[in-house]
Amino acid sequence: MKQNYTWYYWNTCRPILDDNNFSVNVLSLSGDEYKYERHYVIAKYGIYGKLLLESGTGLMQADLPAKNDELKAKIFDVQTKADSLFKDMLR
Repeated sequence: MKQNYTWYYWNTCRPILDDNNFSVNVLSLSGDEYKYERHYVIAKYGIYGKLLLESGTGLMQADLPAKNDELKAKIFDVQTKADSLFKDMLR
């Protein structure tokens, strides 16, 4: 993460069916532009995926914890669908 993002805040690292495959949500900041992404790691097949959930501007480093809490509480339809696809891949 440190190599790819200037500032970041991650949350919700969750296993996908087992501990070897997981997803994690990352809120990153570059200048005043932020991205909230879900990263998928499927070690079983050597697959890495990244899904953009939200992006915007006007955020500062000090705002990351509050924005992360806000985004963590949201339900993204595309995330629900992607989670199902990755789970199906492992079944």
